[in-house]
Amino acid sequence: MKRLILLLLFSLFYTCFSAFFLGVTQNEVKLYQSKISESYKSRLQLQGGTKRKVEPIVFIPGATGSALKMKMQNVPDKRWYCSRKSNKYFHVWLNLIRLLPIVSNCLLDNFQIQKKDGRYISREGITIKPITGLKGVKILEPRFPVIYFKPMLDYLKQFGYVEEKNIKAAPYDWRFGPSTFKEKGNYYDILKKIIEDTYEQNEKQKVHLISHSMGSPTTNVFLSQFVTPEWREKHIASHISLGGAFDGSIAIPIIVSQGSKIPTVDKMAIRNYARTSPGAAWLFPTRENQEEPLIITKNRNYTYKETKQYLEDMGIPHFYEMMQEQNKAGDKFADPKVPMYCIYGNDFPTAKTYIIENIHEKSKVERVMGLGDHTISKQSLEQCSKLPNAKTFTFKDMHHVLMMFDPRMWDIVLDITTKEF
Repeated sequence: MKRLILLLLFSLFYTCFSAFFLGVTQNEVKLYQSKISESYKSRLQLQGGTKRKVEPIVFIPGATGSALKMKMQNVPDKRWYCSRKSNKYFHVWLNLIRLLPIVSNCLLDNFQIQKKDGRYISREGITIKPITGLKGVKILEPRFPVIYFKPMLDYLKQFGYVEEKNIKAAPYDWRFGPSTFKEKGNYYDILKKIIEDTYEQNEKQKVHLISHSMGSPTTNVFLSQFVTPEWREKHIASHISLGGAFDGSIAIPIIVSQGSKIPTVDKMAIRNYARTSPGAAWLFPTRENQEEPLIITKNRNYTYKETKQYLEDMGIPHFYEMMQEQNKAGDKFADPKVPMYCIYGNDFPTAKTYIIENIHEKSKVERVMGLGDHTISKQSLEQCSKLPNAKTFTFKDMHHVLMMFDPRMWDIVLDITTKEF
């Protein structure tokens, strides 16, 4: 009976999860995966699983794309039903059970960030770390599972790649932004060490960095503003961006007002977390046409040039300050000075702005549609193509998340990172 209840709960939540996080229904996910499966089999038969000369790879995931573990120690009491202490680290993201009603409030409270002595840190009593290696990006929720980089990894392994030898991953805590990543001992130091180790373990071959979504600007900041030109020339073969959110996501301006629509989760709990996140602030778009509407309300239309006013009117001027701080710490549009490959969809109906009644309280949200990859606007995606030395591959029907299941993308990656004997 317990197993049956858990399966029913999972079925309900997975439908909600796929509709929100993937932007599609559960049936659409299954249909897409079915088509990919047939294409995948035919491609392997055609290529015969041919072994190739492989060049090392490091995966860099997007926002919410690194699995996280958490430990709690005397957490200040916000809600009487939330745990305040754990004896050891436990898998907290992605953990579908912790996104069920009521329990999800505890998770989102614990995900909130505070600023102390000029640094952004987790709230008191909370320690959160990414789950390291490929384990942190292959399958985000291993019990059900929720798959991320695994399909591309399995494909590449058919041609000579070996996990944790010539193909690795560098997960990170996506709640934070570049000001934290640059701190001594933090993400960019860890990423640098992973790349150096991969280079040494593979006969000093240069490494290809493959990033997705938020991981793309995160990688470009690392390459353009953290490492030296000499280090970059020695260690990096290329940066391959998959659906790179170079000018962030139009979802952020609405999330800090209305939260996100996940039926099992309190929208305001999501909103309250996002308002504290430097990572979310960094993904607030800045290069859209400044006269275009940012948010349309009953009483006022806010344009992009009125972003500061929009945030002040909501009572969160600190979020604008956080945006400025993160953008100063990490220029998303800087030239990484390495060969750049941009792969993305550009003709999916994608929200370009939102209509709400009131920015201060829960309101019905309507989307005004433009083009993009279903999640990231075309304008944001095209910032990659504007970089020097960029080669672009666009597909009208390539979905922001489901592209990770798409053999067209895998084949491009394979052609860049390998050579036939």
